[in-house]
Amino acid sequence: MPKRTRPGPKTPLPDLSDTNDRVEAAGTQERVRWPMRKRQEFYAGPWNIGFQFRDLHRIFRGRVQDTLRQHGSSVSHWGYLWALYEEDGLAQNELARRVRLMGPSVVVALNQMERLDLVRRQRSEADRRVVHVFLTEKGRSMRKDMMHIAIAGNEAALRHLTNEEVEQLLSLLAKVRTGLEESQDEPAASR
Repeated sequence: MPKRTRPGPKTPLPDLSDTNDRVEAAGTQERVRWPMRKRQEFYAGPWNIGFQFRDLHRIFRGRVQDTLRQHGSSVSHWGYLWALYEEDGLAQNELARRVRLMGPSVVVALNQMERLDLVRRQRSEADRRVVHVFLTEKGRSMRKDMMHIAIAGNEAALRHLTNEEVEQLLSLLAKVRTGLEESQDEPAASR
């Protein structure tokens, strides 16, 4: 199988010398807004930030999945378990909100987790429409292993970075998140 090459910082950026279109960036600095042709060229290439995030997520998720599989679980259960470690007995709709999923995805995951004896659901006595989700003993016992999996994954991902670079990365990612969250509130025509 041919070796897959990954794009990186050595990939040349498109030439931006023929534009003077400026927009205000987050904070007080100003940045150049590229013409549409150059933006399309840039975002279709290896510097596409969405591609980089997706590729890193795929690698990280695969690593975690391999480890969780050895424990009889799945990476799709990760968020649910962590939310329940923080607060056991959440209402199913609150659990869904915390893992940022809704509807059938939540039901499917909880059905799987019940079959694996990681959680149990119990209808509320006060309001029969509400279903609470509780960790089983087996689900609770996985917490320490999951913590080790998270630590090992993060250490592997960050091992080539200095502490200062990790802090800078986290700061930059927070800014990217803010930009994406703010853009959700904008009408599509203005983007």
